[in-house]
Amino acid sequence: MTKGYCTHQCIAAFLLLVIFFGNFTQLSAQTPDKTIESKGVTVLTIKDYLKKLALEPNFQFSQIGFSLKSIASGKTLVDVNAGKSLMIASNTKLVTTAAALEILGEDFTFKTTVEYSGKIDANGTLNGDLILQGGGDPTLGSDRFKGYPEMDVLLKLWVEKIKLLKIKKITGNIIADQEIFEENGIPDGWMWMDIGNYYGAAAYGLNINENLYRLYFNKNSVLGAATSVLKTDPIIPDLQFNNYATVAAKGSGDNCFIYGAPYANSRIIQGTIPAGEISFIVKGTIPDPAFLTAHYVKGLLTNNGIVVDGAALSSRMLRIQNKLVPSDRKLIHTQVSPFLKDIVKQTNLFSINLYAEALMKMVGYKIAGKGSTVEGTKAIEAFWKTKGIKMPGFYMADGCGLSSLSTFTADQISDMLRVTANAKYIKTFKESLPVAGASGTLSGFCKGTAAEKNVCAKSGNMQRVSSYAGYVNNAGGELLCFSLTFNNFGADYSVVKKKVEKIMTMLAEMK
Repeated sequence: MTKGYCTHQCIAAFLLLVIFFGNFTQLSAQTPDKTIESKGVTVLTIKDYLKKLALEPNFQFSQIGFSLKSIASGKTLVDVNAGKSLMIASNTKLVTTAAALEILGEDFTFKTTVEYSGKIDANGTLNGDLILQGGGDPTLGSDRFKGYPEMDVLLKLWVEKIKLLKIKKITGNIIADQEIFEENGIPDGWMWMDIGNYYGAAAYGLNINENLYRLYFNKNSVLGAATSVLKTDPIIPDLQFNNYATVAAKGSGDNCFIYGAPYANSRIIQGTIPAGEISFIVKGTIPDPAFLTAHYVKGLLTNNGIVVDGAALSSRMLRIQNKLVPSDRKLIHTQVSPFLKDIVKQTNLFSINLYAEALMKMVGYKIAGKGSTVEGTKAIEAFWKTKGIKMPGFYMADGCGLSSLSTFTADQISDMLRVTANAKYIKTFKESLPVAGASGTLSGFCKGTAAEKNVCAKSGNMQRVSSYAGYVNNAGGELLCFSLTFNNFGADYSVVKKKVEKIMTMLAEMK
């Protein structure tokens, strides 16, 4: 953009605008003067739209934060409550993934190993334990990545590797070692209504099948009737359901919630499922992924004629017995995850909470030697501080944004995006962002507008929270970064979506 000048009249108009905005709008001193004289959509048009939006009944009691910056100059173009710390939901994944790409590296991989302790005698007896050493890989057994085995295939592969050693009997236990990450996988601030459902899957030292199971309900067409559970896939041993879910109107969708704690085998089901569906599916979180992995490996070994004298255990279960996993081990097989750059693409494009949590904890493990939420968030905060981000208002309680305690300012997020735009990993990062009208969580946005296939941004939505942040080229071809957040609005999400589309289109049309 070319630089203009301010007349006395423009200064007066500027002052009147500040007074009119009151406390709602904080105009940046860096706002380019020339935009006041531009035709079409300008920064003033956008500010005026946000000002009017804040007075609408659905938003008059809400908080709106917005920051728009030029990548080339670093200047702030629009600042509306950009210094207020707000919940940004899944936009937190931007904070996590950008830091992980630099700290861990684009080609970083998680590694899971199959090992054994003791010795294998001439008769094929392993006098020791079989150990499944977790490496924190959130993709282990997932079906998202081409060329990487899903759960059933993966575990069969491990058993085949074990059979190559001519083992016929194992005198010890099948142990899943999850010690690389902390035992308590749930960060502070996660809600009880979330942690039993698939999107509330925590990251453990050993994860499997994205730590989720599918819960199948029987078909029922009687409105208000009780529902019945058919099965889970995979089968979770000893998992019990107290089912209070009922049948709602056809097409009403999944309004069913599963309540239950990690490591606990009791689940409460509440809400509704639609009528007339055949085997309607709801996804829940596996209570103990490490134990489940050991359980399935033991079963497969038995089915393949290998006798196992011991039990399927996790390292957590051993510690409860005041025992430790044997430290003297020999390697059988190493399972390598997809590259981090591919994991990040899935994380942001489809907003996978589990992946973001695992990346955050792995950052903590690399920096501090502890794969915990405390060390992971601390390391990420320190990383952004070294990049010149002003930290007041930066409160990071988890890696994915599911925590109500995670809040950031719009100015911080837009500054992170500006810094990242000049990083060596920008291609990977930008490709991980949904594109308006084309992909991911923005596939239905801005169709037929200047923003379609122009805006690439991460969305974040929770109850009474809606947030969007990313990049856009304006009408002059200049690359801009933005962060837009709504907290505590009174409208349905569909209403907020229309407002967001309007703002995205204005950004794309801005002179």
